[in-house]
Amino acid sequence: MPREQVEDMLGQMTGMAAAEGITFDFEKVAHSNTAAAHRVLHLAKEQGIYDEVLARLFKAYFEEGVNMSDVAQLGAVLDEVGLNPEEVEDAFESESFGEAVERDITRARMLGVTGVPFYLINEKYGVSGAQQPEMFVSAFEQVLTLEAEGGQPD
Repeated sequence: MPREQVEDMLGQMTGMAAAEGITFDFEKVAHSNTAAAHRVLHLAKEQGIYDEVLARLFKAYFEEGVNMSDVAQLGAVLDEVGLNPEEVEDAFESESFGEAVERDITRARMLGVTGVPFYLINEKYGVSGAQQPEMFVSAFEQVLTLEAEGGQPD
């Protein structure tokens, strides 16, 4: 994409997020491989603190410029929400968590996911990209209608 188009898109996303009380600071974002952070999300899921860890990871990445592939940085950040830094390091190296992330990636590809964010409704209806709330209302209404009629999407 041309630089101007990317800047416009990031500006729109920043504005939409701000309207919802979410901060994006794309100047601070440390572009990094997030695969290891996804491993940590599987650990968080096992411990029943997935939502807290996910929210903290988003804040760390989009507001604070934390490198998602740096185990020490993630360990320090996630210690705040109940994950022990040693557990975070173990998750980075865990073969089973790595396999879980690979399964997630395979599933996303099978669903046709080409970018994030991507929302999956009832395990079979997808909404791609950052959307206005009205778009989600429409999607949920369509899913409810389809499911009530036993039909398939157009």
